[in-house]
Amino acid sequence: MSRVGEKYRLEPGHHLDRYELLCPIARGGMAWVWLACLHGKAGFEKLVAVKTILPQYATDRRFQRMFLDEARIAAGITHANVARVLDLGESRGILYLVMEWVDGDSLAKLQRAVKDREELIPIDVALRIVADVSAGLHAAHELRDPSGAQLGVVHRDVSPQNILVSVNGIAKLIDFGIVTVRDRALDDFHAGLLKGKFPFMSPEQAVGKPVDRRSDVWAMGAVTYYLLTGNAPYGDDNEFATLRKLRGGAPPPSLPPMYPSELNALCKRAMARNPEERMATAAEFQSSVEMLMVQMGCHRVSSDLAAFVGHHMGDRRDARYKAIAHAVRVAADRRCKVLLSRSMAEALDLDGLEDSNVGIPRTIPMAPHQEDDETRTFIPRSQRRRTRLAPRSACVLAPSCGEPFRAALLGVAVALSFAGVIVLLRILFLTVGGGVSH
Repeated sequence: MSRVGEKYRLEPGHHLDRYELLCPIARGGMAWVWLACLHGKAGFEKLVAVKTILPQYATDRRFQRMFLDEARIAAGITHANVARVLDLGESRGILYLVMEWVDGDSLAKLQRAVKDREELIPIDVALRIVADVSAGLHAAHELRDPSGAQLGVVHRDVSPQNILVSVNGIAKLIDFGIVTVRDRALDDFHAGLLKGKFPFMSPEQAVGKPVDRRSDVWAMGAVTYYLLTGNAPYGDDNEFATLRKLRGGAPPPSLPPMYPSELNALCKRAMARNPEERMATAAEFQSSVEMLMVQMGCHRVSSDLAAFVGHHMGDRRDARYKAIAHAVRVAADRRCKVLLSRSMAEALDLDGLEDSNVGIPRTIPMAPHQEDDETRTFIPRSQRRRTRLAPRSACVLAPSCGEPFRAALLGVAVALSFAGVIVLLRILFLTVGGGVSH
């Protein structure tokens, strides 16, 4: 990594304003996503997801513009099936986007878990998911500017990887990183480059033509096909082969005979090569799905979806909870150590031991079975007057400090005792020396 990239490298324990990074949870072509803890007043804490530009792109103004545009678009969408944007900020030259923490997994991971058991996702579960996501997608398409004019938002990357299903059975659309708005692509500096996932890319997007909301409707049809069969409609082992199929004019494939003809017709209409033959909006696609569910007697609700996800993703959920608990515990221990090291520096009146990242503990990447590196932070005399130290009881009452806290406290006691001995020896030396001189 270059020196510039190293400057913007983040690790567990670093702070972006009031957000403490706990552990990375995802990485894309442009950004990292971190699990973080929001620290508020009176001990208030909340888990959130924090998205940051990759270090190598942190100073690239074009990536910064894309990042800001994503925040601006996504922040305007208010819908239960779209992950909420909570905050946007900049700390130490690093742009960050704060989103709600969705406790769940992507459709891609859910499908993989189901296939590992040699099963298929039930029709009613699949249709409930795509109906809910379509509602959120329509809310994004309907986004308007302050004057009331439609922005013409197109997601362009609707795919199983960008749809999360929470443990509560709520499907949420995420990642508006390559979204377009009316008459302008937000990443127009990459004009001519295809962006998105080929297996879920509409034919017009695959050939570089202008796209509208019907391109996202095509993607929803492809996601439906994927959930029912376990494969993308134009999928292939080679992405370029997939692209050739999309550009070659082949009609959308049919569902296996085991599925009702009405469901096959719905998928084929959504994936029609001619946009004029598709549903005009995501809301129309949602309505068609829900009408079919009524005809088929499918009455799945969120609690049913939650039970299905828990059955197939229970192991991943438990592992995730353990990793989060570990990260939170390490963070609490780290904060206690920082308070104690500052108190030690004040008590011993240490100078010249300045840490270039005061308040940003040195850490190593965390793993479920790996303890964080010991942290020592010293504050020079010139800075102490501006630093408000916590009362002695603050760390004693802090939760989850554990053994590292007790060990550090013992160290402070030993250090203070040693300092007292030094002072007594110095007084004795001065006394004896004074007596000899007389």
